[in-house]
Amino acid sequence: MGADMARHVYETLQEVAAATPGSSLPLVNAGYLAIDSLRIEAGRLAWGHELTSDETPLEAGLGFAVKIGKPGGFIGEEALAAQKASGVTRRCCLFEAPSDLAGPYIWGGEPILVDGSYSGLNVTSGARVPVLGCSSGSFRTMALGYVTSQGTAVIDKVWLAQRRFDIEVGNQMVPVTPRLLPVPLPKK
Repeated sequence: MGADMARHVYETLQEVAAATPGSSLPLVNAGYLAIDSLRIEAGRLAWGHELTSDETPLEAGLGFAVKIGKPGGFIGEEALAAQKASGVTRRCCLFEAPSDLAGPYIWGGEPILVDGSYSGLNVTSGARVPVLGCSSGSFRTMALGYVTSQGTAVIDKVWLAQRRFDIEVGNQMVPVTPRLLPVPLPKK
């Protein structure tokens, strides 16, 4: 659709929605924060937030998108192969705080604590996400960010399960549960 048609399409959709009262799928306007909350909930990374030139695909949980040993290779292939062989000591995770109507509101930049100590890393993105199937006003807080192990410990599900994670919001420590990326898509 061309940009010149956007207003017409928007107005037509609004008119059709208004003409079908009681629809089980009402049409509502949604802005960037709504779209960003969907991205974060799905564990999808954004350039400039979770993805920069400082992270490798393995650290970002995007190892599935890189083929080591492919004919012709690529710049950095040797370093990535070495990192894969030795294990990843820095990983992007999806963090979830317990559902709470009052907050917390995590937007990005908040410190991530591991076992009560500042990790030196911060949340890269955060959002309040509506809880599907719950009453209006039920939200959970989700965030994306990197964790790093001290020394050569490989970050995997076991490593995550053996530690306590918090995100500092203002002067409040919010306990969070981490998951490694990529987050599997729901089965149809």
